[in-house]
Amino acid sequence: MTRLSVRAGRVSLGAIALATLAHPIQGFAQTADPQSQTTNCPTGTLLDATGTCQPSADAPATTPGTDQPGTAAGSTPTDGDIVVTGSRIARRGTETTSPIQVIDSKQLDTRGFSTVAQALNELPAFGVPGASPVGAGQSSFGAGQSYVDFLGLGSQRTLTLVNGRRFVSSNTPSIFGPTGSGGSQVDLNTIPTKLIDRVETVAAIGAPIYGSDAIAGTINIILKKDYQGLDLDAQYGISERGDAPDYRFRALAGQNFADGRGNITIAGEYNEAKGLLYTDRTLTTSDDRFARSRATTGANQALYRDFRVPSIATTGIPLVGGGAFGLDLPLSPQQANLFLGDPTASFGVAGAGNTQLRFAPDGSLEAINFGSTVGRDTAFNVFTSGGNGLSLPSVQNLLTDLKRYNGNLNATFQVTDKVRLFGEGWYSVSQGRNLAAQPVYNTGLFGAAGTRDGNLIIPLSNPFLSAAARTAIQQSIANNPFSDQNQGVDYAGNPLVGGAELFLPRAREHRSVARRLDRENRTGAGRDRTGR
Repeated sequence: MTRLSVRAGRVSLGAIALATLAHPIQGFAQTADPQSQTTNCPTGTLLDATGTCQPSADAPATTPGTDQPGTAAGSTPTDGDIVVTGSRIARRGTETTSPIQVIDSKQLDTRGFSTVAQALNELPAFGVPGASPVGAGQSSFGAGQSYVDFLGLGSQRTLTLVNGRRFVSSNTPSIFGPTGSGGSQVDLNTIPTKLIDRVETVAAIGAPIYGSDAIAGTINIILKKDYQGLDLDAQYGISERGDAPDYRFRALAGQNFADGRGNITIAGEYNEAKGLLYTDRTLTTSDDRFARSRATTGANQALYRDFRVPSIATTGIPLVGGGAFGLDLPLSPQQANLFLGDPTASFGVAGAGNTQLRFAPDGSLEAINFGSTVGRDTAFNVFTSGGNGLSLPSVQNLLTDLKRYNGNLNATFQVTDKVRLFGEGWYSVSQGRNLAAQPVYNTGLFGAAGTRDGNLIIPLSNPFLSAAARTAIQQSIANNPFSDQNQGVDYAGNPLVGGAELFLPRAREHRSVARRLDRENRTGAGRDRTGR
């Protein structure tokens, strides 16, 4: 805001100066002693003894209705008036009336920001970035990168300059990059904060000069010039809960030479921060969302607590049917009533009280808790509210692990008043690591059984099945009217030519009973789709 206030002051002073020049006589008359006032008569008149202006005998005659030279029609000129019809005050073509917001190095140090992005993202003008180490702004393709999004128009529409020049982009020019939208975004992790003098942001006006990547606005990072001395500092921070530590070390050194015509400045920075999962905080542990209300009247949307996917478990869910219906997945009572007309029907393994069972981490079978229905009973919804199904916050990052270190060398030399040589050297390493990510799922929701994303097919002879689990599965194959065996089809809905099958929907990337079963099936007796 410093630059803005200086410009405003310059305009005000200019206005006062013009006003003073335009009315010097009137200003003097208001302050002078009345007895010392003199009367100035118009051209062609003289002041008589009574103080009245009378026509002079030598004055040229004028014709009524004509104007005196140099005067406007119908006006009475007064000697001493100055009329300003233009201005020669220089105005640079690059100056603009758009407000420039400035963050200086003192603000960065006072708040303890580790990167420029942290400071900018606190400003109201910046939206959720396309890639960030925090919350929903993280990316699976560029973990830990720090972009900014001016005016919420997309990080690809926010141009970042360093000393007024374009900087090397950190984004992959592909739809599979960190933002999924391409662009020339700059990872602000690569710029050492110790070397920054100030950061200027201006909205919208950069596009005619720089192109479409400046449609939202321009960020200009100004580095320190002609720095002389040595500055070392260290910082350590930790959350109120004793986790997510963050520490950094910074150094800045500079020296002038050749009577101040040249300068060399070196800066270095090391920063490391530990991450968090969504489940590390109560506020983000529960996946609360708005969805279609269950009521047929009143509000169309309702808030549901703790969204879950009961048809997927990280440990696996045994199924004995569903292929004939194209629904080889566990059905909640509401879903069973919707598709089969019976809320007690299922394609799974039955337990006590007509519950459906899934694998526990120790390989035993435990009951599935489907929670409560989300939305109307006449609609299918993968999610339920509550229960013990898969909770997406358990596989999401709240804060990414980040380690970065960088160095910078700047050298300048003023050869003449109009010739200046400069050189810059940059070295930066930024490493981000996601603590968790959504796995690749094996489920009937994403593919047919036996395909890459469909349910795994496990023979009952698999040695990792406990005796109790094997018995329960065999009983369900025999007694469940919707089992593939009792329907006379195989896992794909084709006529059954072999024995029983076991479907196993689960999250593929987790260490679990399902993984051990899959490994044994592949490396032991081989995959036996018919269960023989």
